[in-house]
Amino acid sequence: MFEWTGRATVFLTTLSTSLIALVFIAQATSLSEELYLFTYLFLGTLAFIGWVTFQRLVQTNVEDMISAQGIVRVVRSYMARYPETKALFALRPGEEESSLFEPYGDRLPPLFLTTTASMVGVVTSVVLGVLVGVASFRAGVNARVPRNK
Repeated sequence: MFEWTGRATVFLTTLSTSLIALVFIAQATSLSEELYLFTYLFLGTLAFIGWVTFQRLVQTNVEDMISAQGIVRVVRSYMARYPETKALFALRPGEEESSLFEPYGDRLPPLFLTTTASMVGVVTSVVLGVLVGVASFRAGVNARVPRNK
């Protein structure tokens, strides 16, 4: 738990300070070529940091799920050895750990979509989108939507 909160905090802090630095650079350079250079540098670095943070957060989520399965095995062992403790556990005798997600059916439970990894992934996608937008604007690409006549 401490690792993923630390990683997400470092990523969001780096993102915030980089955006503040870009604002200062924009004011100091009056939107000159140097601003675009720093923008590419900062956003590219932020995209990389976001990507590796996302990858590690997904990895820690998988590790947490593996640990949770181990805990279920320990709980089953206690329930088999001490039947009077069965009421103390969320998992009832004979149930599989997948039964905890039965209310969701075949689709993923929403809790998998609201993890720290998902949040970092969305923010990283926004950073990449802005980087592509700045690059295409700088390259003179006009993104015009064709109008229906």
